[in-house]
Amino acid sequence: QLDEKWAEQKWREWNLKERPVLAVCPGSKMQSKRWPIRRYIELGQQWRRKTGAALLIVGGPEEEGIASQILKEWAGYGFSGCGATLSQTAAILSRARAYCGNDTGSMHLAAIQGIPCVAIFSSQQPAGTWFPFGESHVILRNEIPCSNCMFENCYADPPECLQMTSVQKVLAALKAVWQN
Repeated sequence: QLDEKWAEQKWREWNLKERPVLAVCPGSKMQSKRWPIRRYIELGQQWRRKTGAALLIVGGPEEEGIASQILKEWAGYGFSGCGATLSQTAAILSRARAYCGNDTGSMHLAAIQGIPCVAIFSSQQPAGTWFPFGESHVILRNEIPCSNCMFENCYADPPECLQMTSVQKVLAALKAVWQN
């Protein structure tokens, strides 16, 4: 069951009642699945300029440090829901217009609620293994010679397969799901 009371209180606290919200999840337990933080910062800055949308970072307690770093750069137009319970995270995701982020549990929570997702996948696992459930999602994944390596930690940081996904490519995908 979603924690609607908690989500409503957060929406009031963050003054999001009438604003479209993009949920973003920049974290992952696996280094091999993390799109570069610098790109999330740039993505948020450009998306905010283009749409005026509020940006909401979601993730577990371990993402609170990443969220703080990104929010400092977003300078007052983003919020963090990191560290919320599963039912609280699901409730705030249900209010978002779209989701953008790595292959994480938050992506799946958004997808099963019908929130359109721009899912940034590494090529660490075979294509389709963990794609979000449902329609109206855009999957960004690049095939490279070391695809399907199954490594939790890539030899490259950031992984080459994620480095190939540009901010412009993600912005184009967001534009497509935002209009649905």
